Amino acid sequence: MVDPLKIFWVLTNSTYLVTKFIKTGIADKNDYPLYFEKVIYEADIEENVEVNHNFLNVTAKTPAEAPSIRYKITSGNIGGVFAIHNTTGALYVAKGLDYEKLKKYELRLTASDSFKENYTTVLVSVKDVNDNPPVFEKSSYRTQITEEDDRGLPKRVMRVTASDADVERPNNIIYFLTGPGIDIENPSESNFDINKATGEIFVLKPLNRDPPHGRASWKFTVFAQDEGGEGLVGFTEVQINLKDVNDNAPAFPQGIYYGNVTENGTIGMYVMTIKAEDYDDVNEGLNAKIVYSIEKNAIEEDTGLPIFDINPDTGVITTAVCCLDREKTPDYSLQIVATDGGGLKGTGTASIKVKDLNDMPPHFTKDEWFVEVEETDGNILPEAPILTVTVNDDDEINNFQYKIIESSGYGADKFAMIKNNDGTGSLKVVQPLDYED
Repeated sequence: MVDPLKIFWVLTNSTYLVTKFIKTGIADKNDYPLYFEKVIYEADIEENVEVNHNFLNVTAKTPAEAPSIRYKITSGNIGGVFAIHNTTGALYVAKGLDYEKLKKYELRLTASDSFKENYTTVLVSVKDVNDNPPVFEKSSYRTQITEEDDRGLPKRVMRVTASDADVERPNNIIYFLTGPGIDIENPSESNFDINKATGEIFVLKPLNRDPPHGRASWKFTVFAQDEGGEGLVGFTEVQINLKDVNDNAPAFPQGIYYGNVTENGTIGMYVMTIKAEDYDDVNEGLNAKIVYSIEKNAIEEDTGLPIFDINPDTGVITTAVCCLDREKTPDYSLQIVATDGGGLKGTGTASIKVKDLNDMPPHFTKDEWFVEVEETDGNILPEAPILTVTVNDDDEINNFQYKIIESSGYGADKFAMIKNNDGTGSLKVVQPLDYED
């Protein structure tokens, strides 16, 4: 078999014949190197680029015609954030980047054909963008100040602080307020303000805690915006509670309160309840703790004792004596005092009506009544009454009934009493009268 690398040449002419072996070589295409256009590639990518963003193309070559070249990432791809198209060498973002977590990547790429492979390095720098809003140290802040405090205004009440994870960018955080107590259009009407650079919050005027026009706490929002007020925004909530001072006296809103009690009752009988209001905080010491007393009581004439009593804690009024007599005194007026724990006072009036019992008998306005009547004409009886009598009764409500007492006198059965609409009684003849009888 002839060595393919040796060729036997025969040279001849008509006279001479010359023979010679010439050794030659046929080059194998796999003897040529596979190489990248660059030893090191560099790329800059902003951290907020979208997934699948193509950021670099790498190319491997060979001097001779070679089978298809395949590309892959062999190391340095932390978290699998990058990928490469294996036939084109196009590098792209496979997952979200975060400058604050990792700023640089060193990728090792491999290119290979059916026979050879080679390597290159890609240095990727992640560029910071403003993708992190300011974050406050607390999700909410709370503090307390004293109501109606006008000393040293404007007065610092607290400081809020926000930071920004975009550490290599100029944060330049600006603070501002919004919500109740903040009037952006008319700052002079605001109750609070904030130092835009430091986050210090100030109260601008004395604040009233108590009803009906005050409020026990103020809640508003603090915003922090980076890049000097042109960037991203974070927020937190602030609550400022007002500590109560005893600046409200108890008051009786209705002024006069009405009650009643039945006459002839026992000692300790319930009459009424009277209530005062104190707008101070019931949870702040004794500021709104009310004690009731009777400043001007009614006095019983016979004994000189007060007629009514009041529970100092509840305001319940009861009788202190027995047997009130409506016919003697039908109503009473008491002056009630409410005193809070700080000594502030308010007064109200209790108007008490004594309810009637039917405890008084009626009595005629005359002890005796005299009348003359003619004898009747047979069985014809007079239609008109022959006498009208009147009765007095000191009870408030009366329902008089009249009758003739049986066997109270001769001929009593010949007469009858009827009740008139006006409460009087009339005597009528109900049987014939005969003078001779």
